Amino acid sequence: MTKKILVIIPVYYSSERLVTRKEFLAKCVSTDFEVETRSIKYGTYSIESSFDEELNAPFILEEAVKAEKDGFNAVVIDCFIDPAIDAMREALKIPVIGPGETSMHIASLLGNKFTIITVAGPTLNKLIARNVEKHGLSHKLASIRNVNLPVLELRKRENETASILIEEGSKAIEEENADVLILGCTELSEIADKYNLQEKLGVPIIDPIKVAVKFAELLASLNLSHSKKAYPYPTQKPISYFETLNITKLLE
Repeated sequence: MTKKILVIIPVYYSSERLVTRKEFLAKCVSTDFEVETRSIKYGTYSIESSFDEELNAPFILEEAVKAEKDGFNAVVIDCFIDPAIDAMREALKIPVIGPGETSMHIASLLGNKFTIITVAGPTLNKLIARNVEKHGLSHKLASIRNVNLPVLELRKRENETASILIEEGSKAIEEENADVLILGCTELSEIADKYNLQEKLGVPIIDPIKVAVKFAELLASLNLSHSKKAYPYPTQKPISYFETLNITKLLE
């Protein structure tokens, strides 16, 4: 029987973009697995801060709970900072995979030190550093570097993005002794693929969303998931719901 992996896009995607993302990720799994992509209905168009992460979290959880009810065998969150991952693991029995967590652990197996190359902003660097520490891998981190472009500009400026990735990757290898590079934003995946960055830089370059989808396949194949002793179900209690509030409008 074919097994299904849901990749949750934790930001808004157009229907056309969901299709191209699905086609890209479907290449990562075996023929007895299917990949589906769904994006959240409300929230920011990118996640680059704690504000973005927390604002989008309820809608991420909504899609995750639906996924288990719809018969998916695993859930992958398509964002390097793994938003709402602990909450999803509490709510679900099926495996929930975060690209950031997965890629950092794999990088620690492939080399002595890894560098994460992400997009723009000190806020995002702070979130990534927090997650590196959370997973006990600070001693493996050579550096966090930036392409200094916002997420929503990456695909519009592909050539520039690829050039900066090569430049920053070379500096990490030569100046900081990084022997593995991690793409610190899943929106970089298709660009890295298109421009053959691993071949050009000569070290392993980990594409977080690819390894997350493949790891989800592995766990589903082995009938393994996160321990409910580590991630117990949340206590049942009444919840008050509200109409979607445009918080960003209030901040203007």
